Amino acid sequence: MFKPHAIAIVGASADPTRIGGRPVHYLKANGFAGRIFPVNPSRETVQDLPAYPSLDALPGDIDLAILAIPAEHVPEAIEAAARKNAAGVVIFSSGFAEIGPEGEALQARITDRAAELGIHVMGPNTLGFYAAPSRTVATFSSLFERGPVPEGPVALVSQSGAFGAHLGIKAIKRGIGLRYWVTTGNEAGVSATDVIEALSRDPELRVIGVYLEGVKDGRALMTAISSARASGKRVVVIKVGRTPVGSRAAQSHTASLAGDDAVFDSAIARAGALRVKRTDEMLDALYALSHGEDLAGDRLGLLTVSGGAGVLMADAAFDAGFSVPSLPADTQARLREICPFGSPVNPVDVTAQSMNQPELITDHMRAMFQDGGCDAIVGFFMNWMESPMLAESVRRAVIAGADGFSDRTFALVANTDTATRELFEEQDMMVFDDPTGAIEALRQLGHQTGVPAARDWSDLGPKSGDLIAESLTEYDALKAVAAYGVSVPGVVCAATADEAGAAAETLGGRVVLKILSPDIAHKTEVGGVKLNLSGADEVRGAAAKMMAEVSKRVPSARIDGVLVSPMVSGVAECIVGARIDDVFGPVVMVGAGGIHAEVYRDVALSVAPVSREDAEAMLRSLRSWPLLDGARGVAKADVPALVETILALSDFVLAHRNQIAAVELNPVSVAALGGGARALDAYIERKAGA
Repeated sequence: MFKPHAIAIVGASADPTRIGGRPVHYLKANGFAGRIFPVNPSRETVQDLPAYPSLDALPGDIDLAILAIPAEHVPEAIEAAARKNAAGVVIFSSGFAEIGPEGEALQARITDRAAELGIHVMGPNTLGFYAAPSRTVATFSSLFERGPVPEGPVALVSQSGAFGAHLGIKAIKRGIGLRYWVTTGNEAGVSATDVIEALSRDPELRVIGVYLEGVKDGRALMTAISSARASGKRVVVIKVGRTPVGSRAAQSHTASLAGDDAVFDSAIARAGALRVKRTDEMLDALYALSHGEDLAGDRLGLLTVSGGAGVLMADAAFDAGFSVPSLPADTQARLREICPFGSPVNPVDVTAQSMNQPELITDHMRAMFQDGGCDAIVGFFMNWMESPMLAESVRRAVIAGADGFSDRTFALVANTDTATRELFEEQDMMVFDDPTGAIEALRQLGHQTGVPAARDWSDLGPKSGDLIAESLTEYDALKAVAAYGVSVPGVVCAATADEAGAAAETLGGRVVLKILSPDIAHKTEVGGVKLNLSGADEVRGAAAKMMAEVSKRVPSARIDGVLVSPMVSGVAECIVGARIDDVFGPVVMVGAGGIHAEVYRDVALSVAPVSREDAEAMLRSLRSWPLLDGARGVAKADVPALVETILALSDFVLAHRNQIAAVELNPVSVAALGGGARALDAYIERKAGA
């Protein structure tokens, strides 16, 4: 579709301002070298080209058909395109899944038929696409009204046509050249995932920016991102629908599933994409990744002509995880001699005196690179680059300051016009208009370096043939996860109070008593847990009372007895769980707090399979990680044992993904280093209908 030699526009208009006329005009204006066939039964010519009454009347085959016709005529147009051996169709028309059941049925019809015919469908409800290598402008977007857009190593892929056009216009104004611009609309055939996968094979492309409203196959998206990363490309994603209101809006717009935002965040990070929330973040990231090289390190120098801006940049650098090292004492002393009222520490303030002495900028930059060992410098110069009296001298001073440090990065923050920006870019310098945005963009340059190997995230391994019982108690759940390597304490299942007393006597010491029911997930909330009991008599009485009280509180629950287990204590309690996400499949979760996890809301997620490195990273990302790591003199928890628990549960959920909806180990008691980690409670929810 991106390399057509012959294109038909069905519904072509002689008016280049109309939807059916724009692609004809754009193809001609952008120098498309192939054949253009306007299809319009009412005209003999369209925009000085011969017009044809139908696709069947064309004098030859086509590669691409653009459909600018009412929705009800689309199915027949696809049939006709197939008769002309078209590889794909772009459907501008609305009136499909986005409008309700009737539209959904029509969309399903064209999806199925196009698949039978072997035709790729982009849309419906799409603005189409642009591919610079073939000069193909298969769109009616106003983005191309002013003629050919600047070319560069960036692709924009958007499920929303209007927002894709908005991003494209802002990207061009930002100085970002486009190699591809693609809007996928309702995705009856070609999805944003498919486009990412296809673009990963273009060696001239460096960065792919993606705007998503929903994802139908999360694992396929991860695989596509992985392919792009393996080919040396960066992928930057805006995913909307983060909130309940946004999710509802996204679903009504494209009829796609927004999904759990926290899972999405974790999944695309695992695959290698960068996620941003705002348009300006997206544009800054695309600009930096297409213009700059990977940072050599995290040592950031901050150069400013304003002390206030220096404070702002210092805060932004800290938030972004940069090191802002002070310059050596002897360097500071030397710089104070030439700029006595400045601050040579870092941030480095060269003051307004540099208006009189631009060489101060050069001297301080060279000191920061050479003596301070800065890997990158962000320089703030207000509106000086727009000043007829200052711009040229300051520009020369900045270029001289970076001379000889080609392995370092310099980012200018200033108000500039296009010509000035391009002068700096010719020197391999980047230009931003906001200091915080510049620093965040530099963080993206250092976020992921190197080229990872491609990975098929859809390959989840074999499913277990072992069937899990229809009705699962805690005892059943503990046995099931223990078979996969989860450590559990010795437990005894007691059907009566007398059996519970006997079990306590056998176990000895202090025990825990828990109600045994497949219908009660949260035992504590219904009085189904008693701690620190001892002796047969105390346990017998507590068991009888517990079964009676829980039966009154939850009369619909089946009570199978009680579970008796030894008291276990540790230095920390965690929750480890997994569930089957609608979009990404098996997902593993670890959190702090055990039974108080919902209060703390301190959790980390990762799609399965989880590697040892992934599990360790999940734990370190928790706000409560210092408590596991021995903060304030507390004994270090047995993190290696907790990691093994996470890995075991990952294996379990992968093996049983066709049978279960969720599994939870809560609490997991983690002893001091060397003491192990044990799941004290387990709950498994079967998948409906499994």
